[in-house]
Amino acid sequence: MEGTKVFVPEHMGFFEKTTLATRDRETGLITYFPLNEEEFRLATTRKDADWNKMCDLLFERTGKQLKGNYDLLWLDGKPLH
Repeated sequence: MEGTKVFVPEHMGFFEKTTLATRDRETGLITYFPLNEEEFRLATTRKDADWNKMCDLLFERTGKQLKGNYDLLWLDGKPLH
């Protein structure tokens, strides 16, 4: 499987600010999720209910369950958590 286990914040300059950078807990690989407008809005409100809704929408669109499977790294030009 191709990919990297090293996250370099400077590389985020190549992505849109709406790209969520994560680390897959199972493989350790860095994984990027380009969020659509609604997902990004929900992800940046800092409200748990909105974050949960964003995770549900992302799952519906990608089939990837964010919660419990990925460590959050970067979104909107800054680190998460």
